[in-house]
Amino acid sequence: MGKSGGKQSYPLSRYHGAISVPPMAQGLYLSQKMTQSMVLAPQLQQSLALLQAPSLELKALVEQELEQNPVLEEVTATETEQEDKANGAKDEVADWMQFYNHKRLHSTLGYLSPMDYEKKWLAEKAKLAA
Repeated sequence: MGKSGGKQSYPLSRYHGAISVPPMAQGLYLSQKMTQSMVLAPQLQQSLALLQAPSLELKALVEQELEQNPVLEEVTATETEQEDKANGAKDEVADWMQFYNHKRLHSTLGYLSPMDYEKKWLAEKAKLAA
């Protein structure tokens, strides 16, 4: 192998000659780079912003959306409706407490209701004190 003018010659067995290749070959290089990133959908971004907003800012955002979107309308419950719901919830809780403490039998209390168990316990306590 000899050098001729800065180029190296490589003999090829098939061809009866030599190919000249420059010392640093130039060419195109193909490379791939894979990246992964998370992108939040606009609706999810809006939902997160609403959930994290303080109450005054939330009220302003709702008012802004109401002004920008003619399809939206504000619906407010009257005070009497809110009071009725609150009273209804109180009544349901009171009914459950009545059932739980006076009628429901508890296996840990010897299949007595809590009120019956308390009466029995107070009677035994009074008997021991006498």
